[in-house]
Amino acid sequence: AALVGRSDERVFELVERKFGARVARVEVEIRAGVLEAARASLLGVVVGSPSLSVLRRYRDAEGEVFQHLEFLRINGVMTASGRSRPPFSGPITAGNVNTA
Repeated sequence: AALVGRSDERVFELVERKFGARVARVEVEIRAGVLEAARASLLGVVVGSPSLSVLRRYRDAEGEVFQHLEFLRINGVMTASGRSRPPFSGPITAGNVNTA
């Protein structure tokens, strides 16, 4: 996946521009924890590695989720995955995000 660059736009502005939908509300969950075996194996790291997860749900004026993004940071590397509802584009593929 392509590396993500820096921008002066707020995240919700990027989402609005990409999906052509107005963001009425954003829900954000931030969790610190350790990776369980399945996810650690998938990411190629040690079980129990510390992680930070940021989950964002973007809702439209009707309260429907139209974009769901999850960022997971492990050992200084951030991965991103997400999905959106029709008529917007399909799943966002997981990939490394350049946070430097």
